Amino acid sequence: MSISFKVLKKQEFNAVEFGGGRFLTPLQGSTDNGKEAGLGDWTYQIDVEATNQDGETGLFTVAFQPEERRDGLKAYSGYDIDFAIKYGYDADESSELERFCDYDQAILDALHDLAKKAARAEYERLIELLEAGELNIIRD
Repeated sequence: MSISFKVLKKQEFNAVEFGGGRFLTPLQGSTDNGKEAGLGDWTYQIDVEATNQDGETGLFTVAFQPEERRDGLKAYSGYDIDFAIKYGYDADESSELERFCDYDQAILDALHDLAKKAARAEYERLIELLEAGELNIIRD
């Protein structure tokens, strides 16, 4: 039996839900096509039902947040994301899902692709607001 999954729910949390945090954040030395901004306080959370190779089914929440790039990396897109557990977001059960699937990365890779598309759409929306003068880059 092969592993499989079904997305049950997708949620996007932005600066409004975080109490007015940062929509865009400066990349501090990195360049992003001249915009020099990346997603700020943003989380993408996916509830998923997974079935492992033994036929067992489990429910998991996998969350993603923007990668923190402060090292001058030039190829950063401004919307690159990683599993949120890396940044201390306890609701991210990606490690549990990985163990449940005997460390097969197929489901995590597919979820990462879904989340990256959502991150890109949010980033492009915010950049349009920035270019229209309706949003500022919040600098700490």
